[in-house]
Amino acid sequence: MQKIPLSTNPNQQSSCVLDDQNCVITLRQNGQWVYLTLEVDQEKVCDGVACRDRSPLPPFSTTKFSGRLIFVDTKGKSRPNYKEFESRYILVYLTAEEARQYADKYIL
Repeated sequence: MQKIPLSTNPNQQSSCVLDDQNCVITLRQNGQWVYLTLEVDQEKVCDGVACRDRSPLPPFSTTKFSGRLIFVDTKGKSRPNYKEFESRYILVYLTAEEARQYADKYIL
């Protein structure tokens, strides 16, 4: 599991390497929802997916991205809000194996 650093900005983009994948993660707060766009090696994997507590991102299986991103509410089970990124809501990357174990445990 790898934590992705976030800032308390409603719109942000970060580049990182996750399991040897060159990723660009874009987060955008629109109303009550945070939306995620993920690019891997300059190819869009998902675009504008609504983020929820402990729901895997992308929400579908794909050969374009190994593993899953997951927002975690450390104080409950609310959907993320940029104002509390890092203090309450964290974004983590799970490898493909960690994601399988997570799915088995939480029946996603």
